[in-house]
Amino acid sequence: MVSRAQAEQRAGRTGRDCPGVVIRTFSEADTEIMQPYNVPEILRSNLTGAVLRITAKGFRKMKSFPWLDSPSKEVILRSS
Repeated sequence: MVSRAQAEQRAGRTGRDCPGVVIRTFSEADTEIMQPYNVPEILRSNLTGAVLRITAKGFRKMKSFPWLDSPSKEVILRSS
């Protein structure tokens, strides 16, 4: 499901290049239960590959790696 921010962004694109109409395929009640924003990709994906590449580059202290959106310590430990 899309977030409210995505739905608004898609609606905002309508009519920019040529006249258009927004047809939503969900009800207003569905809009109320949507998450306001998307969960960052790093927080919902498997980090094993990224952790392996980072450690191969010589960085060994994954708990102190400067992530933009820091994953939970449990996820990092599982990936190590």
